[in-house]
Amino acid sequence: MSDQIAYKTHLLSDIGRFSRGVLNMPLYDYQLRPLTAVIDSVLHGRGCEFLIVFSRQSGKNEAVAHLLVYLMNIYQREGGNIVFAAVGDGLGRGQRRLHERLNNPWNRDTWRRAARPARTILGRTAVIFISSHPGAVARGETADHLLVVDELQDQDSLHLEAVFTPMCASRNATAVYLCTVRSRHDALWLKKETLQRLERADNIQRAFWAGPELVNAVNPRYGRFLDGQIARYGRFHPIIASEYFLEPLDNGGGLFPPRRLTLIRGDYPRKQVPKENHIRNLTSDIPHQQGPYVALLDVGGQDEAATQALSQLANPARHYTVCTIVQIVETSPQPSPTAGSASGGGSNPQSAIRNPPTPSTTPSMSLLIRVRAILTGSRRAILSPNACTPTSKPGQSRTLSPTLPV
Repeated sequence: MSDQIAYKTHLLSDIGRFSRGVLNMPLYDYQLRPLTAVIDSVLHGRGCEFLIVFSRQSGKNEAVAHLLVYLMNIYQREGGNIVFAAVGDGLGRGQRRLHERLNNPWNRDTWRRAARPARTILGRTAVIFISSHPGAVARGETADHLLVVDELQDQDSLHLEAVFTPMCASRNATAVYLCTVRSRHDALWLKKETLQRLERADNIQRAFWAGPELVNAVNPRYGRFLDGQIARYGRFHPIIASEYFLEPLDNGGGLFPPRRLTLIRGDYPRKQVPKENHIRNLTSDIPHQQGPYVALLDVGGQDEAATQALSQLANPARHYTVCTIVQIVETSPQPSPTAGSASGGGSNPQSAIRNPPTPSTTPSMSLLIRVRAILTGSRRAILSPNACTPTSKPGQSRTLSPTLPV
């Protein structure tokens, strides 16, 4: 008996050993780090708040289910409540995952469910599930050990502070907030800024982020899935950027967000005169002519997938700055005979005699594409004759009306 007690004590002394030995589901290091900090705060009554932000489907809620089962085994004789708050389907998912993990060799036949409010009980301790919707009745419960708030980005900050934060008061309970990145103006970001100020003051980590680089390192299958999503939708698709790479959506707001400005800027030396070799390379079949040069700058471009190894989008290189240098040349006026030329054998020779053809004396203007450069924000310009559209190749002229501004 003493050996069995010692073995259980050994497993309960570490959440990682508990997950492997009891739940038979080892956790990754990026999951264990926040859980270890939370457990330390709970067991010592520190009353800390923690933010857990993982890439989508990388085990955030699974880790919290392990945490709940672990604490229920720790406090099943002492008693006390844990409060789990969520909106919508989050309550059902939280209960279902907890029940699945309680079906382990230690607890399979000893836990039970109760209602009003919905709770899962092991011995004298319970996890109480409460809706955190502002319209729900949630006051009056006590979080003796831990408060868990799921999907913090969907919560009302004022409602949480008024209704759920006071639940931690009597026992100075620890609070954990589970989050998915959306914007810089939701409850997640407000809590993040608060906790980071505390981190700077006492050097205790409270915000735990696990992006795809951490997840991919220990789960290659996750990396292959994400690579496929990037190839299909692009790296900066809103879902890819926010839910996988943990980048707030409004980080890219405005006409020229920071990422696009980075791509636009460059440190290229100023060119006072055209380079003859560029002219010869791109328009070798067009003789050099006198005429002013104009730089046509396009800060839009095409889809930004040209530099992504996995990208297969139809329009690569969106948000690249494309600079096209053109030369304006004046072409000789060409006769523009009217219908019914006398020498052309028209059907009405008399009409042609009365209305003789009048040659056009208005000169026309043409644009000769001399250089096209794709500027990507780094110190390089891709001189690409093939970058032109099919109807506008290097050296090809486009006739313009002389009344158009140039």
